[in-house]
This record gives sequence, C-alpha cells and structure tokens, in this order.
Amino acid sequence: MILIDSNVFVIDLRYPRDTNAALNRSFLDAMAARHDVVTTVVNVLEVAGILSFNLAPAQVQALVATFAARYRLRVVPHLDIAMALPGPPVGDLIARIAGKMAFGDALVLAIAEAAVAADSAFVSWDAELFVGRTTLRVATPEQWLAAHT
Repeated sequence: MILIDSNVFVIDLRYPRDTNAALNRSFLDAMAARHDVVTTVVNVLEVAGILSFNLAPAQVQALVATFAARYRLRVVPHLDIAMALPGPPVGDLIARIAGKMAFGDALVLAIAEAAVAADSAFVSWDAELFVGRTTLRVATPEQWLAAHT
C-alpha cells in the first residue's frame, strides 16, 4: 500500500511551477493506475485548509467531497465516518511530538499506522522528517518512481 502525504497534493493543486511539479505529476499519474493508494483524512483536511485561503467555501467543500475520486485513492478512515471515530491515543501523539515531530505529522502517522498494512510505503516530499519515526517505509515521489518504474 502507498500512503501519500499532503505536500504531494499541495504541489499538484497550488504550485504548478514548483521545481518538482513535473515529477510530482508523474508520480500522481503512476499512483492513479494502482489500487492500493491511500491518504488520511487528516491529509485531506490539511490540503483543504491550505487551499482555503484562495477558495470560496463551496470550492473547499467540493475539494473535500471529490478528493478521493480526483486522485483515485482511498481516504482512511473514510471521510463519511471520520468525524465519528475517536482519534489516536493522546499519549501516542505526545510521544511523537516529544520526538520533535509536528502535531499534523504525528497525527497523520498515528492514523496511517493504525489504518494501513505495516509494509506500506509513506510518500512525501518531506520524507526526511519521517525516516526513523514510523514503521512504514518512507520515500519521496522521486525515490518511489525510481524504485518502481
């Protein structure tokens, strides 16, 4: 399973002239052909929050509602039930944060590790922030493409 971090989507949606935009698009195109690609509800909400400063409220709602279909992936836990689910244990989040991890990153990893198989890959342009801090395999989109194409 491949878990994609927020920054991959943010580059795609907001920064088409980023130096990694073409590589990022190639990675997302490769992911669209797979059936084992996920992101977390926290990632979707983070992307929506980042883009919300330049979108109308209806556009933000549409982005969230169509996110999974747009990127041909599964959101874990499913967006329809995410608000009803209890979050990860606070102690787990505090331990991750104490290990010099930002709250959003800690929350994403806690949810992901509970929701995806242990041999899954976590793909982020900020891979260096996650190496050694998760049981998931960590790679950048560039590293993942090089290893799998």
